[in-house]
Amino acid sequence: MKLYALNGLMHVQSEQAIPVLDQFLESDHSLELKEKALFVLSQSGSPEAREILLAIAKGQRQPELSQKAIEYVGLMGGEETGEFLQQIYDASGDAKVKEQVLEAMMLGGQKQRVLAAARQESDPRLRSAAVELLGVMGGSEELGQLYASETSLQVKKGILEGLFIAGDAETLAQLARTEGDPEARLDLIEY
Repeated sequence: MKLYALNGLMHVQSEQAIPVLDQFLESDHSLELKEKALFVLSQSGSPEAREILLAIAKGQRQPELSQKAIEYVGLMGGEETGEFLQQIYDASGDAKVKEQVLEAMMLGGQKQRVLAAARQESDPRLRSAAVELLGVMGGSEELGQLYASETSLQVKKGILEGLFIAGDAETLAQLARTEGDPEARLDLIEY
């Protein structure tokens, strides 16, 4: 009930609701309730709410909420948010956090940052995730270019999945005609 009241207060007087939400997040409530409070907080455009959300996304506060906060930060969009997400990505050694950041970048329309991860990430699983997200973002041209230079079969399969998600049958057919590796060609034909 308190969250519903805070949500209503957020729409009327957010400057009063933000400290109460901040205290709610610090208290001993269930993770589910804290996630709902975080969502309400993420709906505020105030700098104070943004700072709380960013601190949680960095894992400086309530680390159990950091992945959900990363998602909400991604929804904010904008170049400043993209830079913030990139900092989290670069600083993290946790593949799960990096994958969450990639998804947040996709949500925020950070195509060039997702492309950079697809090109530069050393972990093939994360590169595969990045190329699939490029497909969601409609990055067919970028995926076609990546396919030509990719050596990892796992990442190539991710690129094919991305092209499939993007609905780019033409590029898939073109790659199937030119692919020299029989196993990769079979994968292309299946798509």
